[in-house]
Amino acid sequence: MGSLCRLVAVSASLFAVATAQIRVRLSPSTVNELAEPDFHTWNIENESQNASTTIDSLDLTLSSSADSDLEGNSYKYQYTRPVAHLGERVVNQGITTSRDNPGPITLTIQGLEAGEHTLLTWHNAWDSLDSTATVSVLVDGEDKTSAATSYVTFTVDSADQAVEIVYTPTSADGLVYLNGFEIDTPALKDQISFPSPPHREEHLELGDGKSITATWRAPSSGDSVTYNVYMGNASDTLEVVNEGLSETQVTLSVIKVTSLEDSEEPGTLRYALAVATGPRIVVFDVGGVITIDSRLTVSDRYVTVAGQTAPGKGIAIQGHPLGLSGASDVIFRHVRVRPGSSSNETVDGMGMAGSNYCILDRCSMVSCYTSQTAVHGD
Repeated sequence: MGSLCRLVAVSASLFAVATAQIRVRLSPSTVNELAEPDFHTWNIENESQNASTTIDSLDLTLSSSADSDLEGNSYKYQYTRPVAHLGERVVNQGITTSRDNPGPITLTIQGLEAGEHTLLTWHNAWDSLDSTATVSVLVDGEDKTSAATSYVTFTVDSADQAVEIVYTPTSADGLVYLNGFEIDTPALKDQISFPSPPHREEHLELGDGKSITATWRAPSSGDSVTYNVYMGNASDTLEVVNEGLSETQVTLSVIKVTSLEDSEEPGTLRYALAVATGPRIVVFDVGGVITIDSRLTVSDRYVTVAGQTAPGKGIAIQGHPLGLSGASDVIFRHVRVRPGSSSNETVDGMGMAGSNYCILDRCSMVSCYTSQTAVHGD
């Protein structure tokens, strides 16, 4: 089941997300680089006074003051965890300045589109310290904030403008710690946290064999928050599961096809598609040929039929057509349709009528008398 349900994404609709959304972690050259697919990794040479890179058409420069240099390290125990669910490989390493000559660090960003932008920066220390310095953040000379985790808003006049963000430590050890930053993402108070199943958990056990409940912690910014829930195998191919939720949980149903019979009894394909309701994934514990006695039509939303889960040579449908009517956000994958002549009727193979945002992926249709497939909708 991990390959089907391995990614559940939830967004809180309290905020408007900008288009850039670039996430960067700072990795010192003295630390063994471990994969962090959610962030771009910027490698910084230890004991250098400045470092530059280009990420997604943005020119980035990190620099220390003239009498100091950039140095980095990590908190190995957390940084090297086998599976990093909560950003451990971002906040447990980073860049600071020389302990002998501590001082400010300047981040320069050039290439942003004209308009308003935001910058979220992580300031977590990796050493055991009695106390850490307070960090003040200036954007182009204007004092913006003073916090352990900073979030600032600024305006860019043109793509040629180089925006300078200066992080200045005061008191304590006099060091400023930078783990990474996010451009044009929501403030922490507007983000959900602690999802369950955890981020990147790809092996899920269904307690009752039928469903799994995804939960998350609400943003701290307010009570009037609604959530959109998406599911898929990759961040760029997510499908909507539910929209406008006010609760911090959603139950995702998994329905198993355990019989090749055609009836409305649980365990059959007709039950999974025409009787069951709500968002669901249909998987197969059996492989072979299902002979249906009448047209089998899906008229629901958020349904995924995972034919690739059928054992052996997969699953095939014969006798009558299989299709969609008035459906939305439905995916059929790896299904073979072979109506043939057993019905003594003139039939087509697979199709969509009045259906929107639906996908027939790696499906085949032959032995049809009117057309293999017909699509009407978006």
